[in-house]
Amino acid sequence: MEILVRAICAKENLAVEKVERLSGGQVNYVFLVNDKYVVRIGARENAFERLKEETELLQRIENDIPVPKIYALGQYKNYAYQVQAFVKGDALHHVWLYLSPKQKDNLVYELASYLRALHDRTFKKFGFCGDSSGYDSWLEFCEARFYSTLEEVHALDIHIPPLILQTITGYFEQYKHVLQEAIPVLVHHDLWLGNILVEDGKISAILDFEFSIQAPRDYELLLMEQFCLYPNDFAEDDGGIYTTADFADYFQLLKKHYPELFEVRDLRKRLNLYHIPYSLRAYVVWRKTQVEATDTSLPIQPLAKVFNFLSEHGTRMVL
Repeated sequence: MEILVRAICAKENLAVEKVERLSGGQVNYVFLVNDKYVVRIGARENAFERLKEETELLQRIENDIPVPKIYALGQYKNYAYQVQAFVKGDALHHVWLYLSPKQKDNLVYELASYLRALHDRTFKKFGFCGDSSGYDSWLEFCEARFYSTLEEVHALDIHIPPLILQTITGYFEQYKHVLQEAIPVLVHHDLWLGNILVEDGKISAILDFEFSIQAPRDYELLLMEQFCLYPNDFAEDDGGIYTTADFADYFQLLKKHYPELFEVRDLRKRLNLYHIPYSLRAYVVWRKTQVEATDTSLPIQPLAKVFNFLSEHGTRMVL
């Protein structure tokens, strides 16, 4: 990959002295060049469109929120790439356990102000940023995402016991009416603590807006709660081992400094309806990476996350 990075830099007239692979990139390959530039390379479907939309979004919000400056966006052979400025800072999940209560409080207070700046941007339709069609209602979007995932399960012949699928579908149909009240705002949609950099006690950058979405602001809680409940699924490449208890105070501080984010009718049911298709889709993606789609021999333990949110006694950060 270093040869590819050097070729991209040559195309952008950037002299290369040193290339270092950065950990943590779960969607793109990420490299540090000359301790000055971050080169993100995407090879997945629609990678260029996603990076293009993210680039345009960052340029619109850079005066209100600390985000990396974008130097270049382009394509090289079959790869899409983006060149950002390198921003100094530690990922918040790396340092959270070593911060004092006052430091934590200050950082979450600052984060809440940036979240409000994001969520103050409203839209006419729901859907992923850059989707020209969009959806007129939030319920319509959620239904489309949920049932397209079920269709993929069947199309790939992924073995999930019928009773499990019936339970999941039954829950969704029973409670989907709580999704009717919503206003589309700008939601980061990937704001786990690894995408928040801190330096000298302040947030130096918020990263990875690639999957930003026009959604109700409470949808921001989906990835936050997923991370706090299952931190090692997000931080699997950095060598750390975390527990759910490590980040319990994060949600307490978030509710303290951004209470209106939690002031949503039927919030717990809404979050369950976000988590269930998210976890099911994550299982499908994981399943596709393990064996050929026609092999139905894989275990279903990863679906335990789905049942955590189906159960009245599941583990939650938001009650």
